[in-house]
Amino acid sequence: MQAMNTAPTRVADSPPVALGSDRGETLRVGEWRRESVGGSDVRSAYVERYWLPILGPTSIMLLRCVANTLDASGGIAVTLSTGALASQIGLGNEPGSIGVLRRCFRRLEQFGFVIVGTEQEHKFRLVAPCLARRQIVRLPPHLQTLHATEVATLNAERQPDTPLGQALGEVLGLVHRRDVLAQISSIGKVPA
Repeated sequence: MQAMNTAPTRVADSPPVALGSDRGETLRVGEWRRESVGGSDVRSAYVERYWLPILGPTSIMLLRCVANTLDASGGIAVTLSTGALASQIGLGNEPGSIGVLRRCFRRLEQFGFVIVGTEQEHKFRLVAPCLARRQIVRLPPHLQTLHATEVATLNAERQPDTPLGQALGEVLGLVHRRDVLAQISSIGKVPA
């Protein structure tokens, strides 16, 4: 007997996002918990610095809004008004704001941050993975360089006894992680 797959399905394989045009409609949101997947909180500097050019500002605001809402609810799925959600992330009360919200959901679906679970509950991934190579090449050159430096530094920090870790420590002359990250932030001129 085969085990029943209870995992939410990818939205690409599911019906389109159930966001109507009526501002009185609601949307149920919950957290998509993935086992053993590392990454950064969707409210982190990493997401702002590297995922923002990929997903766009409205998608990032939606992720942050949902993360904050789920934190406030203790991680329990909640029902939100689509109109209020659109207003909360800066889309306003205009008739077209729900269409923009719908496009935002599609973008997040495309990049694997939203899936539809049971009963049309939208599950949000609240931990963003490290960018894939195909995404890194879409970044502006200065962010590509900064990303490579940050990843190399973090990898070297995890393995300080390797030749890469030793060389990076010598080249940068930095011993503590906060010093490394401060140096990286100053290179990108982005506050940590």
